Amino acid sequence: GPTGKCIQTNQVQLPYYCQCPDGQNTVFKCADPNPCQPNPCGPGHCEVTTNLLNGYICRCHDGTIQMTNCSIPKNPCASLPCGLQGRCLSLAAAPKGYMCMCHSDGITFTTIDTCP
Repeated sequence: GPTGKCIQTNQVQLPYYCQCPDGQNTVFKCADPNPCQPNPCGPGHCEVTTNLLNGYICRCHDGTIQMTNCSIPKNPCASLPCGLQGRCLSLAAAPKGYMCMCHSDGITFTTIDTCP
């Protein structure tokens, strides 16, 4: 198979065999590698999926699904929670993990949610 290396021998009974990445040798096709071995999700659970290029998703303990290791913190500002008028500041100590710097009528103020 595409994952193995074909080794030719000088034996009539066994002219070749496949050397597989997992260390096994076989006269058949090598098994497709499991993208969840070793677990790329860290503390999360890895699930094989054929819908994605990397071949897996990570189900994290906080209920989220990520494409990468669950121990890598998500950027709370990625979804633009402060709107287009505000500036999001990632802040672990804040209740939602971020604070918004808002500008209204020449005044700058902060809020823990969104800018009005």
